[in-house]
Amino acid sequence: MVQLPTVSEADTRDAVVETPLDDYELIDFGQGRKLERWGGYVTESPDRLAVGATGLDSWQPDWIFVSEVGKQGHWEPTRSGLPREWKVQVDGQTVCCSLDSHGRVGVHGRDITCGRWVRQRIEGCYDLEDLRVLNLFAGNGYITAQALAAGASVLHVESSAERLELAREQAGEQNVVYIHDDVMDFVEDLLRRQERFHMIILPAPPLGHGPRGQLWDREVDLPKLVRYLPRLVTDDSLGVWVSTDSGAISWKAESLGQLLREALPGCTIEPLNLGVRTAGGRMLPAGVAARWFDETEFLQTGGTPLTAAQLEERLDVHMLSAGAAEHACRELAEVPREQQDFVLRWVSVVARTSAGMAFNFVTHVCPALRLMDEAGVEAWLLHCMDVYDTKGLHPAVAAFKDVENFAREHKARTIGIGFDDVVNVLEAFVHGLNGRRLKVAAGERVYTDTETLYLPETVSHFAEREQNFQLYKAMVVHQWAQTWFGTWRVDVPAALGHFAEAEKALACFHALETLRLDACIHRSLPGVHRVLEQLRGVSDRSLDAAWLKAAAALRRKDAAVVDSLALVAAVIDASLPPATLYQGVLEPVEVAEKRRQRIEADKQAFRIGLLRLGKDLQESQQERDAEQEQETDDEGGEERLPFGLRKVDAQETPDGFSYEIELDGRPIPPPDNVKGTMASILQDLGDIPEEYLYAAGDGAYFAGDTGERSAEDVWKGTYHEEGAFLYNEWDYERQHYRKNWAVLREIDVHPSYDQFVDNALYKYRGLAMDLRRTFEALRGEDKLLKKQPYGDDVDIDALVEAVADTQHGEEMTDRLFTKLHKLERNIAVMFMVDMSGSTKGWINDAEREALALLCESLETLGDRYAIYGFSGMTRKRCEVYRIKSFDDPYDEEVKARVSGIRPKDYTRMGVTIRHLTRLLNEVEARTKLLITLSDGKPDDYDTYRGAYGIEDTRMALIEAKRSGIHPFCITIDTEARDYLPHMYGAVNYAVIDEVRKLPLKVSDIYRRLTT
Repeated sequence: MVQLPTVSEADTRDAVVETPLDDYELIDFGQGRKLERWGGYVTESPDRLAVGATGLDSWQPDWIFVSEVGKQGHWEPTRSGLPREWKVQVDGQTVCCSLDSHGRVGVHGRDITCGRWVRQRIEGCYDLEDLRVLNLFAGNGYITAQALAAGASVLHVESSAERLELAREQAGEQNVVYIHDDVMDFVEDLLRRQERFHMIILPAPPLGHGPRGQLWDREVDLPKLVRYLPRLVTDDSLGVWVSTDSGAISWKAESLGQLLREALPGCTIEPLNLGVRTAGGRMLPAGVAARWFDETEFLQTGGTPLTAAQLEERLDVHMLSAGAAEHACRELAEVPREQQDFVLRWVSVVARTSAGMAFNFVTHVCPALRLMDEAGVEAWLLHCMDVYDTKGLHPAVAAFKDVENFAREHKARTIGIGFDDVVNVLEAFVHGLNGRRLKVAAGERVYTDTETLYLPETVSHFAEREQNFQLYKAMVVHQWAQTWFGTWRVDVPAALGHFAEAEKALACFHALETLRLDACIHRSLPGVHRVLEQLRGVSDRSLDAAWLKAAAALRRKDAAVVDSLALVAAVIDASLPPATLYQGVLEPVEVAEKRRQRIEADKQAFRIGLLRLGKDLQESQQERDAEQEQETDDEGGEERLPFGLRKVDAQETPDGFSYEIELDGRPIPPPDNVKGTMASILQDLGDIPEEYLYAAGDGAYFAGDTGERSAEDVWKGTYHEEGAFLYNEWDYERQHYRKNWAVLREIDVHPSYDQFVDNALYKYRGLAMDLRRTFEALRGEDKLLKKQPYGDDVDIDALVEAVADTQHGEEMTDRLFTKLHKLERNIAVMFMVDMSGSTKGWINDAEREALALLCESLETLGDRYAIYGFSGMTRKRCEVYRIKSFDDPYDEEVKARVSGIRPKDYTRMGVTIRHLTRLLNEVEARTKLLITLSDGKPDDYDTYRGAYGIEDTRMALIEAKRSGIHPFCITIDTEARDYLPHMYGAVNYAVIDEVRKLPLKVSDIYRRLTT
């Protein structure tokens, strides 16, 4: 640990208020009581610091505060007609005196000293405008009024509604915002909003309660609150005041000073013993205080650079050893004060991650400041932090040392555009194109593996950012075109295997495909093609005769990838044309592996989809046509019905056709998930093979024992990241992601066959029946489909069109009917269930009962749904528990998993939301919901609790919304209204005030969300 200079008792001085002071006088004290004059009235009240004998033989108060053990105290007058409220002048400030139930009248003696110092600091500052003061535990408003009188604006935070009203009367409403809230909760909210203040006042009470019963314990909470101060004060702060009663042995003036020095090193610390003196010279202790301020900035806060010694004192607290930054401080003393403040601010941020990283930043920052502006230095630091997060300290140190190369690249990036700046726009753009949903990621090369489009980290080819963005866009479109227009429908390496020079043959094939794809883009996306033409002009592309002939052949509308392969032999001996800026490279090996996995998965999904479709149709036929059911029985009780495919024209596909499913010669509208699988198969193969056309058996595909270790076994080892998912985590202080920071693993819930679900359904049998009837009514309504090949009635509009077509010599279509079709609810919902330790007991039971009722309702409704629990401990052990995936049937196994849900560890929500968002995005659905069942705010064993966890969760939810997912939270945390609107939005959450209502409410909330 770094050894800071300690604050000793010798550093402490007395700060005493002499009375009489205007209308206030401390007359006498002793034996635990004090006698004070407030204007024309004398009060006697308790004070545990008033030890010893009294100075006067007798007291003659007007009001006496009486307190009895176990009863609330009260004031008793010694004569009639005395007011309970009046106003006096104290140190030039009007004070509202009010006799409250705690024995208080006007102001604390320590507030008078604090008010003087606050006013002095603010009035002595000439070069700052819009001074902001944060007054915590602000009381009756005396210090707020002093700050307002000096010209500042104040944020006044107080948990007592009674004291808050008194403060409004005393300080007024001008330039002040009054906050009725718990101090700790409100400060964490300020940290999330990254608000900062020029002065902070913190008169901490020993014990207290917030408006909703939150406990304040000085021994526990004050050190934590002081540690928040560096993130609340501005770089040009005028000071911080911390005071408290001196009754506790641990809170002497020097201990407060030491606490401030550890949190805010490098400035002046003044520990104070506070007191109020009588006219006779006796002093009544009024508590202890410590104030922190920068003497170098008093009366001129902005311009004077800090000396090397001052810098070293500020930096030593963040270093691994005292004096480590001595050399760097001598260099840093030569730069302007603005750059010094920039460095100090970032050192404090980096040190919270690693003291070693803070040291390396300080060591190399001066050369960086000479090479780049502050924005560039910040980008360099964040790059080094990313390296640290993903690779460790030693590679990060190398990145710090490589500042010159980074500066050169940064100069190029300033005129260029970064991947992170455009990735959201490019993803939204590519998702709007035809075909399967493709991901966009940064890579060293421009290519696609048919599932992800890889783009460079930076594009700086042009001097204008807009042109560089258009190049990014062209890269995306060209890689997408490979997947959509059939570049990978053939085994490219095998097709080119007979050429002696395989690499040259692949390069020729790529150039030919670029010509063909450019022509396809010209026909389908003419606006984008104009951009491609401009980029080809920049590359000064020229073609010889062989290539010109090939280009003409590939511009035909019916040209396909086989034509490109056939032309390789004709151009392989000609000089290869220059590559375009946007075409990238081909990676056939990576494509082959991805394609193989996807084709097998699509085949299985298509067969299972046909099976379910067949069963649904059989059930529908049995309900509507008993005769047809009898015919089916007579034919031998076929369990599955054979399907056929009919080719239909489709202008939106590159082949000009698609397929519709037929059963016994009749078209069957497939569900959206089957339709999406058909489109994916057609995109990969150009056709749907005959073997795909019959529904598979009930058994799902099983690959056998892969030899992989279970998730539990991997956790027991030393290398937890083996086979796990790595996710970024948002650091709101950096305003940047920590790359691959959270390690998550999926684990199956151990089933518990204890009949819990059946018992819950019996317990709520009345409600379950009501829910079943309600959800049956939501299944959908009949929709009129027109232009059908068969149906219930003639489509008059289609018939008129067909007759007109025949009169013009065209063949009459057979799509002349209308029919009623049950409108399907195309919804996929993911339930994210809190399995943290705080759910132990009734909450866990209520969650499981709610899931039991919900599953029964959703089975009735037919919506696709999945259930995952989450817990974990620290970023290295985040766990998601599979209870039911989208493909799992709701059977006894799933019921046993619901029953097996048990409380685990902590609540690291951001990484779970990112993982479940990823799973939900793999499902084809028109509406996607992510519903969280939780009992509290994000929390973990490490630094995740508080503002950090809330901000990371909020960012994860924003990411989910950007991908088209609608998040919603159902919680039983009565304090959730303080943080859930910030995370989920004002209307995307529901608070259930009693645990036992959870099973009753969850299904109702789901019904309202989806109708």
